[in-house]
Amino acid sequence: MRGHDTRRKIQHDMEETGSDGFHGVPMDWRWIVIAGVSHPENRDCVGQNIADAAASARGGRTPFDFYCDLLLADELGVSSLVFTGNEENVRTILQHPAHMAGSDGIVVGDRPHPRAWGTFARYLGVYVRELGLVRLEEMVRKLTSQPAARLGFFERGTLRPGAAADVVAFDAEHVRDVATYEDPKRPAEGVPYVLVNGTLVVDQHRLTGSLPGRALRKGRAAGVTHR
Repeated sequence: MRGHDTRRKIQHDMEETGSDGFHGVPMDWRWIVIAGVSHPENRDCVGQNIADAAASARGGRTPFDFYCDLLLADELGVSSLVFTGNEENVRTILQHPAHMAGSDGIVVGDRPHPRAWGTFARYLGVYVRELGLVRLEEMVRKLTSQPAARLGFFERGTLRPGAAADVVAFDAEHVRDVATYEDPKRPAEGVPYVLVNGTLVVDQHRLTGSLPGRALRKGRAAGVTHR
């Protein structure tokens, strides 16, 4: 992105043609909010969208050039939030029998997306309890056994002899997500107990400090603790 010709080609693809990452929709720089940086000198940008950050920066740069310069100055350590979702689509999709819940929330950066802390509680609190779009039992299946089976982790996602002792105890009447874009790292409410591989990681709403979990990969045997 240092070369003039390369920049102009990328700019045309993003602002005129529309990139594949945005489904062919031309870029609006107000949609992208800077969530985190790796270099402290760039931290003033965190929480601003690209258009506003460019307007307040020195040099009178366009949002695109500001974006390129920030990526280079921060050695590609910039994380961001992109506001292009459609709530009606979310509500329609989650009612389909094949739908499975998950989160690709990134937990690094000063202001990451609140979905990293609130996704699953939001399914239970908003879409089940408040809106009644899916029955509680069906949503629990979408959050547990259905995605586990889809990924081939048959020893997880269900409560039965021989399965991993992964258990979440929640209050169906009060569980809710409280993480926000301004304060994204707030844990969900109404989840008093969580066990991972038989070890308490949340006990009476408090983190225990235990870290018994580990990354799982499809097709590889996963260790199981029975309790």
